[in-house]
Amino acid sequence: MTRATKRVEVLTEVAGGTTAIVLLFAVGIMLLPFLLVFQWGMSHDLLVPLLAVAWLLQLGGFALLYFGRPAMVSRSGVILTGLFVLAQVLTLVNGTVLGLDIHIRDVVNVPARATSLIVYVGLLSMSRFSRRGLRVFSYGFLAFSVVACVYNLAHGWEAIGAFGTTQSSYSLQFRSFFPNRNQFGAVLFLSLVTHVYIVVMARRVRTWNVAILALQLVSLVLTLSRGALLASIVFGGILVMPALVRTAFRVLVTLSLVVFGAVVAVGAREQISNWLTYVFRPEVGATGRTEIWEVGIGVWENHSVLLGTGYYTGLDIAAADGFEYGQFHSLYIDALVDGGVVGLSLLMATLIFVARRVYTSRIEGGLKRVWIASFVAVLLLGTVESVAFFSIGFVDTLFTTFFVGLPLLLSNLAPQRGGSVRDW
Repeated sequence: MTRATKRVEVLTEVAGGTTAIVLLFAVGIMLLPFLLVFQWGMSHDLLVPLLAVAWLLQLGGFALLYFGRPAMVSRSGVILTGLFVLAQVLTLVNGTVLGLDIHIRDVVNVPARATSLIVYVGLLSMSRFSRRGLRVFSYGFLAFSVVACVYNLAHGWEAIGAFGTTQSSYSLQFRSFFPNRNQFGAVLFLSLVTHVYIVVMARRVRTWNVAILALQLVSLVLTLSRGALLASIVFGGILVMPALVRTAFRVLVTLSLVVFGAVVAVGAREQISNWLTYVFRPEVGATGRTEIWEVGIGVWENHSVLLGTGYYTGLDIAAADGFEYGQFHSLYIDALVDGGVVGLSLLMATLIFVARRVYTSRIEGGLKRVWIASFVAVLLLGTVESVAFFSIGFVDTLFTTFFVGLPLLLSNLAPQRGGSVRDW
């Protein structure tokens, strides 16, 4: 009996559709505080308390999912949780020894991160899932993104008319109901992932798929979020290019599209030039990111290379020197500031553990390839955006759900009858 077979035999029995709803609830409830503050005008002072309440409600959803069931917790989840907690405690102790003013949110992050690890890595990795659950999650998240796209177009319709005439991309804020356009771009990138899951499971493309894809792509372009655009291009490229080169006919189609695109580009070079200027924003280079990264690296190098300072403590240190941002705009620099080399290593070890579980699972090749493509894309996105995992917040919940919880559930899917690792 193989290790995978043994793992399947001891999985906790939970309804796939119910699990998917809980995951969607976990993402949605963490967005609500930002809607209340940034869209509906509640005091900014209430944001942190509202996030705490939303996080507790999120945990309540998971508690209901496992209520009355003899839930199994993976040994790997327990080990990773213990290592994370130990590393964070050592970071706080080290910061105290160094005389740093430890931010309260770094203290709160210790139990919060431990709880998230137990839930997403410990429990979900040992829970049964189904294709119905994947469909519920994918359709639910796709519907959520469509609402966001429609809202974005409805509230930014007049700004679209100024798209080709404005002198600064910063005057264009196509962010739907999210706090900023980078978060909206991240949601759109992930909605493309769920859309492809739907197509792969259906094994055909319908008219509504094309219509929604067009809406997603238009909205993604309007965000002018370079990180999300790059992640989406990488994701699509990994999926599409192997399929396009299988036959001479598909290669011919590709060349024809390139020629057609070149003709269109020549005819509309001015408009395309304007759009590229807005997207790449050469007037600001890396949009100040190189300077931001230098500040983050400086905080890390000047205090504790091995253990870091704690994320929010590091931001306070940077702010004392005039730093005006609330993040360092890089997953890897954020992790180094937060927990040093030890913290970044543990995060990478967790992601590698998840990737290995998916890669060695028995799910058919189509679904596996979609997740691997999205995983590579998000690692690239993390170089220029503050992709986050396991802490309290909307972004943390979003990426933890997509790249820890959901893939561990997918690794427990039984192979589809008639399926093949070469599917799609």
